[in-house]
Amino acid sequence: MLSPYKVLTQSSVYHFEPTDILEYTEVPRAKLENRGVKYGDETNTDPFTFELVSIKLKKVDPIMILSEASRQVHVSHWGFLSVDEYFYLENIGAELLGEFNRIDFTDMRTKNGKNCVRMLTAKYPWYI
Repeated sequence: MLSPYKVLTQSSVYHFEPTDILEYTEVPRAKLENRGVKYGDETNTDPFTFELVSIKLKKVDPIMILSEASRQVHVSHWGFLSVDEYFYLENIGAELLGEFNRIDFTDMRTKNGKNCVRMLTAKYPWYI
């Protein structure tokens, strides 16, 4: 940790699931524990000195971004009401490897593929 003071002892623990850690910066005092990665026990660190570390994680959950939404309401003179809603959603989570294949996509969706969006739900007010 960057500090303007001399640090006598210090250790840093980054809490992640050990199965989600793909790689991490390995230095002599780094070790993988059951609760994450521990860097430390640094002693007598001079002011404004630090060591960069990087941890690469596995994240396969879908991350949905709504970039555009529109609603069109059609009201006729005869009392007919029609509502059309359009949403532009994009999954910026884990990407597919290679080109898209419909058979592989169906297998992923039915066999608990973690990066697939299985269902979208919307709750509307009771009075509409």
